[in-house]
Amino acid sequence: MKYKKKPVVIEAVKWNGDKISEVTDWISKALDKGVIMRFGNEVKIHTLEGIMTASSGDYIIKGINGEIYPCKPDIFDKTYDIVKEDTDSICFGDAIEVLKQGGAIRRKGWNGKGLFVIKQVPAHIESGIIPKMQSLPQSAKDLILKGKGFIDYTSQCLIYNENTGRADSWAPSISDVFAEDWEIVQ
Repeated sequence: MKYKKKPVVIEAVKWNGDKISEVTDWISKALDKGVIMRFGNEVKIHTLEGIMTASSGDYIIKGINGEIYPCKPDIFDKTYDIVKEDTDSICFGDAIEVLKQGGAIRRKGWNGKGLFVIKQVPAHIESGIIPKMQSLPQSAKDLILKGKGFIDYTSQCLIYNENTGRADSWAPSISDVFAEDWEIVQ
């Protein structure tokens, strides 16, 4: 079985063998707590897997749960891309992954404020529920009940306006697909 990394943003610094306490606040805090200790050009880091060493040229990473660990530059370059400092924007591919995981996304460039996109949860609607559905006209309910008698909602996306409470079906435009200003809604 194969796996791929989920899109997450981490903090990291490249250890140059000098002045580690001046690099970042989180490294300074880790030094104060004894998580990181300097020995010459090497840094010893207490991790869940034991004590690991970062040599000059290695990266020191602060993970998504605040854990700190070293990473060799070749592995780091294959695993991580730089996030622009002025933004936490992600590409459309990463935005889709967020939707698949149940998150909400939006574009910074959208004119309407308060809009975000969500993926509906797939659901099986039995025949006893269909007559009570407010989202379908009676003629559609009658046709469905004459046919299979159930609805299987699959992969659908909604664009929701938090200012009005309105939800509409959503499909990305070609501009959305190539946009680099997607963000995760918290």
